[in-house]
Amino acid sequence: MNIPLQRKIILIQVTLIIIMGFAVYANSLKGEFIRDDINLVKYNTYIKDWSKVLNIFMENAGSGSLARVKSDAYRPLQMFTYMIDYSIWGLNVLGYHITNTLLHILVALLIYWLIYILYNNRLLSFFTSIIFVVHPVNTEAVSYISGRGDPLSASFILLCIIFYIKYLHSESIALYLSILLSCMLAILSKENALILPILLLLYHYAFKKRIKLKLFLPTLSIIFIY
Repeated sequence: MNIPLQRKIILIQVTLIIIMGFAVYANSLKGEFIRDDINLVKYNTYIKDWSKVLNIFMENAGSGSLARVKSDAYRPLQMFTYMIDYSIWGLNVLGYHITNTLLHILVALLIYWLIYILYNNRLLSFFTSIIFVVHPVNTEAVSYISGRGDPLSASFILLCIIFYIKYLHSESIALYLSILLSCMLAILSKENALILPILLLLYHYAFKKRIKLKLFLPTLSIIFIY
C-alpha cells in the first residue's frame, strides 16, 4: 500500500470518527446547567476571574461556588477548562457542551492511535474508536458538563501510555518529559488517573515487555506524591 493511499484511509477514518462523535451528541448541545454544574460553573466566582487562577490550583473543586460547597475532589485542570470556556462563552451553555464533545472525540482519536501502535491494524483501530465514540456508557461523561473530568483525564492517560510505549522503542528525552507531563495533567484532571501505573503494568504483562525502572518509577512517584 503506497503512502498517499494510507494517508487517505487515515483521513477518512478520522473524519468519520469526528462526524459520529458530533452526530451522537448533537442533541446534548442545548442541555442546561444541572446538579453540580450550578456550583462548579454557573455560580462559581473563581472561573469568572483570571486573578483567581491560583485559587483553582490550591483549593478543592467547590471552593469558588457562592455556596462554598465542601468537596473532597481536587480537579484544578477541569476547573481551569471552565475558566477558559467562561472567558469565551460566558454562561452560554452551548460552549461548555461543545468542549465536552470535542474532548470525547479526542479520546476516541487517541484510542485509534493507541490501538494502531499496539496491533498495527488500522481497521481494528477504526472500529474500536467508533464503538467507543458512540457507546451509550459515555453519555453522562459527555452530556453532563460536570462530567468533563472523565474525558479530560482519559485523554492524558492515553497520551501517557502512548508516549510510554514509544519511549520503550526510542529513548527520547522529549518522550520522557511528555510521559511525566501527561501523567501530572491526568491526575490534575480527575483522581481516577491513579490507575495509570496499573495500566502500564498491564501493558508489560500482556505484551511481555521488560519494565524499565528509570521510566516506570518516576511515573509511579508522581502518583504516590499526589
